[in-house]
Formats: sequence, C-alpha cells, structure tokens
Amino acid sequence: MADKPPLVKMKDVQQELPTGSVLLSVFAANRQLHAVLLSKEKYASWKIERPEVLEKKIVALLRAIGNYDGLRDLPQTHFADTSWEAPARDVIDTFLKGSGLNFAQKFDELIVVPDGAIWYLPFEAVQVGDGKGTVPLITKTRVRCAPTMGLAVAG
Repeated sequence: MADKPPLVKMKDVQQELPTGSVLLSVFAANRQLHAVLLSKEKYASWKIERPEVLEKKIVALLRAIGNYDGLRDLPQTHFADTSWEAPARDVIDTFLKGSGLNFAQKFDELIVVPDGAIWYLPFEAVQVGDGKGTVPLITKTRVRCAPTMGLAVAG
C-alpha cells in the first residue's frame, strides 16, 4: 500500500513555512471553490465567487498564451504578442475578488496547493501591480506547486 501524504494542522503548516513564503491552498467542494492564504504570522480565507466564471477566464488566459492543444506550433511572432496580459490581470482579479488581498505585496515565494480548475492556472503569468504598471508574478517572486499542504512544507 502506498504511503499517504502527511496529515498536518494549519498552525503546524504556518510554523513550518519559511520566512517570506506564503502558501495558497485552494479546495473544490460541491461546485464551490475556497481559498486560504497563509504566512508565518497570519492567514486569510475566502470563497471564490462564481467559480464557473473563473474557469472560463482561465481558459481564455490559456488560449491567449497559445495553449490550444499539445500539437500546436507557435510562430516566432507570438512571443512578442502581449495580448495575454489583459486576461492574466482579469483572472487573478477574479480569483482574489472579495479576499481583500493582492499579489503586489512583497513575499519571496508563493507555494500553491491547487484544486479543481486552479491546477490549470499559470500563477507565474498572472499580472500584478509593481507601482509602475503590472508585471507577471514570476518577475516578483518564486512560484511552486505542491499536491497537499503537508507536502508543501515537508522537510
């Protein structure tokens, strides 16, 4: 029998988080999406309103960056196209709506524990404010994914 991921309490996850890291955990339940953002010192939780709208916006972003299918060649000119930036702003605004949070705040690493359609959301590409406009999140912080909260901080 395969080993199971470790079962951990949220306060233990917070204690194990490296300083400067935040953990975003999303869970899908009964056609609803819920999210929790943890740092060592605090946390926020919110219900993602209208997850079906968010899912459509994720699809729009993936199409805008050229993710149509696995066998599609992208022309060189596609890489200079910035039309994907608007859908990348829209999707993160929809995701964070009602949370009181924004990803423009400074942190060293974002650890994402996705669920449902959030597995397909390229957090590295979402557009966040930098004081002069917006930039892809990956230019401000490291981003990594983990399948569970316990494995996100497992030593």
